[in-house]
Amino acid sequence: MSARDWESVLPFNEFRREMDRVIDNFVGGVGPHLPFRGYGQPALDVWESPDALHVEADLPGLTMNDVTVQVVGTELSVKGCWSPPQSDNVTYHRRERRHGDFARMVTLPQDVDTNAVNAVLKNGLLCIVLPKLSTAKGRKIPVQGD
Repeated sequence: MSARDWESVLPFNEFRREMDRVIDNFVGGVGPHLPFRGYGQPALDVWESPDALHVEADLPGLTMNDVTVQVVGTELSVKGCWSPPQSDNVTYHRRERRHGDFARMVTLPQDVDTNAVNAVLKNGLLCIVLPKLSTAKGRKIPVQGD
């Protein structure tokens, strides 16, 4: 899938975020707990370079021990958990920060070299590089004879 194809999905993501905001304003602190929302799902970008697919996900506050990345075929899975803040003896008037489990599944546009995938989590940004499978390049075979 080209960058142009991925761009066609962007308006839907913006619409989802706007609907999340409307729900938050309508139902107050209950909104984040509704099952149909995208709340708590990390934002991510997927793009393609000549040699690899790239995925970046916003995961503020997480460490490498909090995140699992797996590739099976053309399915990329990013899972993790934001630990809830300590809240003993407090009353929240507004609670917007993420907490709890999350899972993002991405269907990749092509097969990748699963043995060469690299994932780095630094400063709250998970960067995954998925090298494309190299296709056998044709070559001219000289014919020998007498």
